[in-house]
Amino acid sequence: MIRGKNTGILGEQPPARAVEIPRKIRRVALRASALAVFAGSFVIFGGGCANTDDNQVNAPTELGMTSTMAPYYSDQELTLYQAQMPVQLPIRQPTPAEASALGQMAPYSHAPYLTSTDERVEIRFTLSNIDDQPHDVELLLDAWNEFDRYKPGIQVVSEDESTPDFSVYDRYFVVPAKSRVQGTVTADDTREMEVDLATAEAINAGQPPLGQDVSGNALMNHAMNLQNRSTQPDPLIQPWVPTGVVPGLTGFDLGIRTTEQANVAIEITVDITDLNGNRIIPPGENEPNIGLPPNELQPPKAPAMD
Repeated sequence: MIRGKNTGILGEQPPARAVEIPRKIRRVALRASALAVFAGSFVIFGGGCANTDDNQVNAPTELGMTSTMAPYYSDQELTLYQAQMPVQLPIRQPTPAEASALGQMAPYSHAPYLTSTDERVEIRFTLSNIDDQPHDVELLLDAWNEFDRYKPGIQVVSEDESTPDFSVYDRYFVVPAKSRVQGTVTADDTREMEVDLATAEAINAGQPPLGQDVSGNALMNHAMNLQNRSTQPDPLIQPWVPTGVVPGLTGFDLGIRTTEQANVAIEITVDITDLNGNRIIPPGENEPNIGLPPNELQPPKAPAMD
């Protein structure tokens, strides 16, 4: 049996810091220019400040893939090239008094400090291609909350088939030669990311228990499939979809992926609205960030096919 060789995630760097714009909205600007992609394995840079009457943007960050990158994953049937980096949102760490007042809530170690009703998150992006041929580029966003960081893998299901797990937001774009494609991950989309991660956490905790005819891997990937929305009842996944409090988004892993070597890049701008009024760190203040989640949540191994 031929097994795939997973060579790991490439080029992980610290996240950029957010600054404030009016009306309790904090804007994180992560900028990648196709001009910044050059020979080398993969490029991340910091930049300077850009200020206008409407916003303040500090330390832009650039993320790109180059045609010289080694594969992220390769076997005889599938080759993937991928760049990924963490994006930490400016969420304030709870005070000891706030933490002690949270109480209990399964399947978590405590009730969430940040909930999906405390924030509104929107992500605008630009994918750039500087090559002379078009590329299919996969945009990957893998959500974090204060408990877990979602980490999809590659499932080797048979001698002839290896299948990547879905990211929490996973969408393909055809980027024409020497062109750009722009889009928006809406507030409804990021709300769905929060619900999907909470659904995966419930599946992982076995609440309710899995049946004999369904695997945790199948359920998690079904939940993450972009075509499935938690607002539309789904008999397969519905028992694990949260109906009450949902932990809020504290960050995400941003990635781009292709099945061929390519010179492509991405720019994103994240707008965060503090709906609670005291969850987002104001600019220039030294309040501790809630930080990285303590756990990584990976879909379980897919059952082998006969």
